[in-house]
Order: sequence, then C-alpha cells, then structure tokens
Amino acid sequence: MRYFFNLHECGHITFDDDGVNHDDIGSVRLSAIQAARDIMAAEVRVGQLCLSCHIEVFDVEGHQVLKLPFKEAIGVTGEATANSSWEICHARARFTVASITCCPNVSFILRDRRSRSS
Repeated sequence: MRYFFNLHECGHITFDDDGVNHDDIGSVRLSAIQAARDIMAAEVRVGQLCLSCHIEVFDVEGHQVLKLPFKEAIGVTGEATANSSWEICHARARFTVASITCCPNVSFILRDRRSRSS
C-alpha cells in the first residue's frame, strides 16, 4: 500500500505528493522515525533542534494512519543541567566556570583560559 509522509515543521507543511510503498504499518512507523531522525540530525549539525515538529502519514484513501512527533523519534537520557558561577573582581570578569552535567556519569567543566594577572 502507498503512504504519504507530510512534514509539519515550525508552522510550515511540506506535502509528500509521491508517497512510498510499505507492506504494513510497522514499516511505515520505522520510515517515519528514520525520516524524523535524519531531519533532526541535519538541524543539529547547524546548531538547532525543533522537537515540536512532526510527521503525519496518510494512506491512499486520505486517512491519517500515524502522527509521529519528533520528540518520540529519539530517546533523551540524563538531565541536562547547567550551573554557572562567575567570579567578578571589581567590575571585570576574571574567571568563568560552567559545569554542565548531561548524563549520570558525564560532566564537563568549561574554564576561561585568560590569564589571571593582578
């Protein structure tokens, strides 16, 4: 059966006029997941990610058979937190530390590499 994958992205709809043949709804879902992941990967490469976008899939009779929000196409692990502390010496920043924990066992410390001369 032929299915049509319409992309809803930030208020804009891109209609699939050609469609793709699939044997069952399971393979339709897998194709929608892969398409969403490909789009998100391209967005991340340019420093953006919109999780409110989605793909709606319709059969040849025009019935919606699937709505896949992008946020359901990926698994997000850990809790992204950012704790920043700033040392300011008499109205000038001398040292910056940002501690970012993105997974239970992974954290990053970012430091300003400027010299700390008196």
